[in-house]
Amino acid sequence: MTHGCRPRSLHQGTLTFTVFHPQLDTWDGYRIAAHAAVSVLPDGSKDPTFGVVEIAAVTVVDKLVRSVAFQDVQIVKSTFPGAPDWVPIDGTNLLHVTNTTGNVFEDITSQTTCVLVTGRWFSVTDLNGPRTAAPRRT
Repeated sequence: MTHGCRPRSLHQGTLTFTVFHPQLDTWDGYRIAAHAAVSVLPDGSKDPTFGVVEIAAVTVVDKLVRSVAFQDVQIVKSTFPGAPDWVPIDGTNLLHVTNTTGNVFEDITSQTTCVLVTGRWFSVTDLNGPRTAAPRRT
């Protein structure tokens, strides 16, 4: 697959995520907002679940090489059908969503929800967004 090809798919755990070509909402030359259709397909399933993610990022433009790099990428909002089925994890202050094959947890003390997507943890205090990528540890 070449660098600019869409859709892009990646496999994480037991799920395959596919991100279709993003659609530009706004760009002021520094900040960009876009949305993209996405699908999530569990291993062994024939029917993916489709949704939409809204994305925001800071852009760095290099006019000499005619490229734009993205920094501080955030999933501002995601829309998928279905309500989460939260179950307590014994001996912790955590809840786990059982009606998904993804890793979705909530700390009931801080009311922060964390989701593992493509090897990165995202956190949110409202399931409707915005979501923030957790800092990478080195």
